[in-house]
Amino acid sequence: MKIGLLDRDMYQSGPDEAFAWLRANEPVYYDETGDIWGLTMHEHIVWAQRQPTLFSNAAGSRPNGIPQASLIDADDPSHQQARRVVAKGFMPRQMAAYEHHVVDVTRQLIDRVSESGQADVVTDFAKPLPMTLIGEMLGAPASDFEKLQRWSDQMITGADDPTRISDDVVNAAIEYYMYATEAVAQRKVEPRDDLLSLLVAAEVEGTIHGEQVIANALLLLVGGNETTRNVITGGVHALLRHPEQLAWLQAHPEGINNAVEECLRWVTPIVNMNRISTTDVAVGGVTIPAGKQVLMCYISANRDEKVFAQPHEFDIRRSPNQHVAFGFGPHFCLGSSLARLEIKVMLTELITRLPGLRLADPAMVPTYSHSSFVRGIQSLPVVF
Repeated sequence: MKIGLLDRDMYQSGPDEAFAWLRANEPVYYDETGDIWGLTMHEHIVWAQRQPTLFSNAAGSRPNGIPQASLIDADDPSHQQARRVVAKGFMPRQMAAYEHHVVDVTRQLIDRVSESGQADVVTDFAKPLPMTLIGEMLGAPASDFEKLQRWSDQMITGADDPTRISDDVVNAAIEYYMYATEAVAQRKVEPRDDLLSLLVAAEVEGTIHGEQVIANALLLLVGGNETTRNVITGGVHALLRHPEQLAWLQAHPEGINNAVEECLRWVTPIVNMNRISTTDVAVGGVTIPAGKQVLMCYISANRDEKVFAQPHEFDIRRSPNQHVAFGFGPHFCLGSSLARLEIKVMLTELITRLPGLRLADPAMVPTYSHSSFVRGIQSLPVVF
């Protein structure tokens, strides 16, 4: 079987069958069309991501792309230097203290539609919550959230393949960089208590350089809202399609953390990340030549039959749940604590404050994003 690891159509329609075949037959797979290797098994991906000297990020975390100045496209020591700066804004203790605010923002969103008896999970809940929170953390005024969201949404459409970068993507990038450049200049004159000021201070200290400030701010903007949105939407969809599990969660609210982890595994919003082999390297008895693109297929690892019992079933009581939705190793997602908090709060509030919550059309087949990078349901109408 020939499978295109970067085939947008496959991810949109559902890649589970293709990856199940690869895990069973060619778990270390060479895609001739894309000239790219794919690791599909949980064990291989976890091992590879613990070997940053064998699998480099510096040539770009997206296939065929141009490396950006953010920490996601860097190896140590540059990666660790930038990571230490950004991590100051995402410490678990800070996230725990932030919970009350997340609850307040979530309740405000629900209040806007609670009397109408209907909503779209994407536009009314899943999209505005993470955008509001990461926008605030970056220090942007609320009046700018809409255009930041628009730029983020537009730029992500061209992130999976440089051949798909449209004029709209380019224009969004230009507008973002102009906006960010002005914001950085403001922080140099008047620092604030926000993530952008942390990055600017690190530039002043010489820890990172100017281009890294703007690139890492963009990474936080896009990573902080696009992925969490898709997990919230996909998690709600899965719960509503499994009413017995929804009922169990409503009766056992202490199970919410397990439910969050299963939503992360089930959705896997970032379907893959790219690395470059720095030398000939053997994985699973197959030698990947030096200098080759190697795709870490998280969406496959999270369905690996050797790790997860009945992996194609949604089960909020699954334990343990060793998913790799946040990646693994040195590049493990810095925003994981915030993402978990947002998903937990939103799911809790939705299932407690909207009685009778159900799909507006139980027979509707959701439309997923047309991308080989980020996968999520585009619209999810519900009634209550």
